[in-house]
Amino acid sequence: MKLGLGFAPSEAPGHRVTPLIVCWFSFLSWNLPFSIYTNIKTNKGINIMHKCIYTKEEFESASKEHILQNFLGPKWVSKEIVSNSAQEIFGKEIDLAFSKPFEFIRNQIDAKTSRGRDAPTIKKLRGDDSSVIDLRPRGKPEYAEPKIVTTELENGRTSVQVLCADPSMLPWAYKKFIEMFPNSGVTQEDFLSNYKQKSGLMNESFPVNISFGGKDYFRGAMKSVFNLLGINDKELALQEIFDPVRNFILKGVGESHEFVSWPKETASRLPTLSDFSHLIAVYSNGTSVEGFMRLYGCIEHLFKLTDEYDGEPFCYSFLVDPLRLSSTCEIRNSVEVTTLSLPSFDSGTNLPNESTWAFYRSAIQNFGIAVSKYNLTLDFLKKIKEKLKESGMSDQDSAGICDGFKPILFQKLREINDQNQSEISSFIIDYLASVTMHKQMPQG
Repeated sequence: MKLGLGFAPSEAPGHRVTPLIVCWFSFLSWNLPFSIYTNIKTNKGINIMHKCIYTKEEFESASKEHILQNFLGPKWVSKEIVSNSAQEIFGKEIDLAFSKPFEFIRNQIDAKTSRGRDAPTIKKLRGDDSSVIDLRPRGKPEYAEPKIVTTELENGRTSVQVLCADPSMLPWAYKKFIEMFPNSGVTQEDFLSNYKQKSGLMNESFPVNISFGGKDYFRGAMKSVFNLLGINDKELALQEIFDPVRNFILKGVGESHEFVSWPKETASRLPTLSDFSHLIAVYSNGTSVEGFMRLYGCIEHLFKLTDEYDGEPFCYSFLVDPLRLSSTCEIRNSVEVTTLSLPSFDSGTNLPNESTWAFYRSAIQNFGIAVSKYNLTLDFLKKIKEKLKESGMSDQDSAGICDGFKPILFQKLREINDQNQSEISSFIIDYLASVTMHKQMPQG
């Protein structure tokens, strides 16, 4: 099942490109591994063995498994819940399927992986007049192919403008030019001699297609929730009541509607660490065991792991700020995340409807607002760092001040109007005065 959304944010000429967003949300199923360990006595001492929460195979050691996938930026890992054989399966299949739809979101905010790998570049988008554009991290567009713009002049002549990302494209651009104007008489030497290098703002619009869903996508999503159960209660995760969800994640057995429902409204009573923070939770009221996921502050999923649980209520959670904007970037089992604050699986709908459309439309729009504020924050910080260095402050001190100011400035910009330049300037000046007065600024 898929849900499609489309928006085209307006863009004033000369401003940084904000691409048209076309979002396709599709929801399917998933499988996850968890492990417990057992002490086995041998003649040489005690070997600690673990049991994989997915395959139930025993193993002595394994590579680190991220509780929430690496591409989402968390640090929490375990060597005890997922065997290497299960990790290999997940890495080739469902982890890739789960990460793919988030490439555009990660690109917009330059969200790196937990291992420091850069956000992806979105390649070969089709822009105005068949322009081909690459979208670099932080949504920075550049031409992936030379663009030739022609204008008919009143005297019957034709003006030709050639746009390239860098000089290495000029031979390619000349080839395209000759294909368009074979009788122009312009040689490659003439063509190259007219080249002038300058930077400018690109005034283009282009669609970006995002597809959230598919069976492998939801298997990957559920894996993180089941991992969370396994790291907190391995014995419970290995019980037979979780075999259906285990087989769904590991082998793709079953259908997504058995495990996934569509949210109809935002879970507003849950804590966040920033506008882009993640939250996963697994919880029970004593009967069913359910799961919740919110990624980048906007994409939410509801899960059901089993209806056959008969035990004590519990709630495990994991909060992550992938951009490290807050002083506390990860919280495990927050006291603010409770079974009362989390939505139930049945609060969602089995099939998408108008309320589902409204929910995702609002979520993506709010994400777009947060992105614009975040980019504005980074632009201000770049200028602030340059000014501090000009005043004689060291690179280390200026970088430290900007790193500390980032979450404060971001939050302030979320509270005030972008156009209120005097208030923004006063806030920045007051903050810098309070922190730089303690620094020894070299004279001269």
